[in-house]
Amino acid sequence: MQPQVKGVRATVESVSGSGWAVAKITSDATSESGAGVRVGETISVQPRHDVKRGDALHCVVVLDSSSRTPSCEWFATSVSHDRPRASNVKWDTWQDGSRCLSLDLPDTVSGTNHDGIDLLCWKCGQLLVADFQIHKIKGTCVWTNTDDVVGEILVDRVGQYNEYKRTEFFPVKCGGCKAKLATLYKTPFYDRDLGGPTDENTQPTPCLKVTTVFRRRGDASYTVVCVLDGDSEASARDAIKALTETEEWRLRPANLPRTGRVDRDTYAENEMRRRRAAGED
Repeated sequence: MQPQVKGVRATVESVSGSGWAVAKITSDATSESGAGVRVGETISVQPRHDVKRGDALHCVVVLDSSSRTPSCEWFATSVSHDRPRASNVKWDTWQDGSRCLSLDLPDTVSGTNHDGIDLLCWKCGQLLVADFQIHKIKGTCVWTNTDDVVGEILVDRVGQYNEYKRTEFFPVKCGGCKAKLATLYKTPFYDRDLGGPTDENTQPTPCLKVTTVFRRRGDASYTVVCVLDGDSEASARDAIKALTETEEWRLRPANLPRTGRVDRDTYAENEMRRRRAAGED
């Protein structure tokens, strides 16, 4: 299985009549496995990404084995445009920006009550996911209990394979503004925390994995994808406070920097340092 390299920045140099594009890499990047891309190497980009000459891109790539663009070293499995973002909505500071309350969402117990946690598309303001459609919150993502969410969505017809979850997923866009905001899983998948496949209790499928905020490699701040709905910051804070947190989340020391979620390995390292500092070991 080919290793993926994430966080690759590139500029589109040419687009063929069939829509296939060639982009030149503008910054070095390295995967966790050590595979690296270098400035000046090229990426083949599928027509479905609808790029134009001169577009600045942010990609996830694998080694290119395609015969369509034999001169390219890499193939883009995911593409986003590196262009200024703009929203049609003027959001409150607790919904957008570096202090948005989405960063305060804890990891929650599967199937718990998520009253008051409705998600809106940051770009156009469409109500995307209602609180009763949320199964759990993990990391900076919300997992739904259905793919039939209240908002209008567009699902890519072509699936992609997730090597970690050992199944296919489908990119999802907002039906109102076409912003990328989620992925669809149609069938059970491998969950590293479980050490096996999901089921109806751990994660019902089909479902959406909805991004709330993310921070790309090299970025200094988070990018908001979906915002919390609510009448006020106070009501949103009350809804967050009422969530049933996982035991692992409750054990996290309160003095950790407020940087959103950390992965399991980082959490384990932080907890070990805390216990040593407290003389618990």
